Amino acid sequence: MKNINVRNLFVLIFVFAMSSLAFSKAQAHPDDDIPELPWGDKDSLTINLTSGDIWVPGEYVMQQPGLCTQEDVGQAEIKVRWNKNSDKVTVHGKFHTLEPNPSVTWQFDPSRPAPFARYTEGGITNGDYYMVMFVRFFDEVKQFAWDSSTGDLICMVEDATCNANIPVDAILDYRPVGRALWFGPMQPNPDGKINEKFHISYSQMLDSTGGSGMIATQVEGKYNDFSTINLYYNGNNAGVPDGAASFDDFINLINNGGTSFFNLAVLPNPVPDFMQLRYGNVNVATAVLNGEPFGYPFPQLCPCGQEFQVPFDWPNTQAVCIP
Repeated sequence: MKNINVRNLFVLIFVFAMSSLAFSKAQAHPDDDIPELPWGDKDSLTINLTSGDIWVPGEYVMQQPGLCTQEDVGQAEIKVRWNKNSDKVTVHGKFHTLEPNPSVTWQFDPSRPAPFARYTEGGITNGDYYMVMFVRFFDEVKQFAWDSSTGDLICMVEDATCNANIPVDAILDYRPVGRALWFGPMQPNPDGKINEKFHISYSQMLDSTGGSGMIATQVEGKYNDFSTINLYYNGNNAGVPDGAASFDDFINLINNGGTSFFNLAVLPNPVPDFMQLRYGNVNVATAVLNGEPFGYPFPQLCPCGQEFQVPFDWPNTQAVCIP
């Protein structure tokens, strides 16, 4: 394989950040309870999630009435407690007004090539809710491979679904990535409420699959052509602890001015192998922590209570609101 040195990494991080404007929000929820920086070895944070105002192109957004505004206090919140000496982290989610066994049908785009993130055909029937916590966000790098003749992206080198097919003369280079832990599955009680706690290790944070989390980033489809940047998800670490972050990594991310995101999402039940590898995000509610690095609030594309799918090429193609 043709090795390319890590170069201009900080420039790349800036390019990815600026192209990731969808991963941003102008202000946090006024009722968040966030410790003063710098964070220490024992503390807690509470962050409120809202629906419809933080998203990425390609996501299906299930806007829930009662979760759409900053005034919906306590309707969707995630509390994280940590204690390094006890090697314990607790992720506690409390959510209201949720429908059981959520189902969605999205617009399927068969032209969207692997290895980029894409939805499976059809939709989700009788899905489950999951909490998502980004424990690394563009402060970790992974090696990717591109075809040396065409410049086309092949895959992340660690991607077990395709790395055996990487040719010996492939272009190899590094790109910054995020790492997200998934906690679930969860279902609301008859009142539409979820109150669930998940306990993990401070020194080795593993999600409900027993793995080190999903890799999520934006990477160019043509090598060094940043006009071809697109979403790339990889869930090979579902059930695999390799590469797990510690809570120290998360603290360092925030103490150094980085950003994290918390989501309430929906996945199929059971989660098929394809979804284990590349999740198609169904976003119910989201919050951003330390979230003004890009300084760009995204619009509420549809009225509260209406679902919508954000086109992959938004804003060239507008979202369609589903009453």
